[in-house]
Amino acid sequence: MKMHLMTGPSPGRRRDAGTDTDNPPWTEEELRRASAGRALRRLRLRLELTPEEFADRYGFDARELEAWEKGRALPDEEARGMLDRISDDHPEAKSFGP
Repeated sequence: MKMHLMTGPSPGRRRDAGTDTDNPPWTEEELRRASAGRALRRLRLRLELTPEEFADRYGFDARELEAWEKGRALPDEEARGMLDRISDDHPEAKSFGP
């Protein structure tokens, strides 16, 4: 069986990423939520806590914490303030919101 290497996209098969309905580009809001979620997860891991332990220790709802870490939601202003205070001892963690 002879295999042929592809040297580039086949004519007619190339699609513009901006028009790909199965995988559209992220919005600014989605990017902001994802970035905040990654920063929160880094902070939690630096503290060597499970999501449940982190939520219990700092008084967050575990389901909300999961939504924040997965980028489905952003913490509200009060929660962002608490997260910023927690991260004061961990400068490698980034800001938690706009």
